[in-house]
Amino acid sequence: MNEELTNLFKSIIVKEDLIDTGALLRSIRVFTRVNYSTIEINITSKYYVKYLKDRYYLVQQFIDSPIFVQESGNLLYPLIEAQIINTLNGVPQSQSFDPKVTVLVNGK
Repeated sequence: MNEELTNLFKSIIVKEDLIDTGALLRSIRVFTRVNYSTIEINITSKYYVKYLKDRYYLVQQFIDSPIFVQESGNLLYPLIEAQIINTLNGVPQSQSFDPKVTVLVNGK
C-alpha cells in the first residue's frame, strides 16, 4: 500500500519534470495511518516540496489518480465491513461512522 502510493507521488513529480538533482524524488515516502473512521496519508519529502505542491497541484493530482482511489478504497473497505458487522451484531455505536481520508504533506 505505502509503496504503491509512494510510487504514485514519485510519478507525478517525474511527470511535472520537477527533477533537478533527484534529491526530492529519493526523499519521497508515503505513510498511512488508519483509525476508527479516519485514514491519514502523510507524504514526507524534502522541505521544499511545500513550494511546489500548490503551484503544480501535486496533492490534487495524487488524489485524482485512479491508483489513489483504489488504494484508499482498500483501506476503507475493512472499516466499513467492521461497522456493518458490528451493527448486525447489535453492538451499540458510540459515535457516528463518517469515514474521512486526509492527505498531508510533511505533516501539514
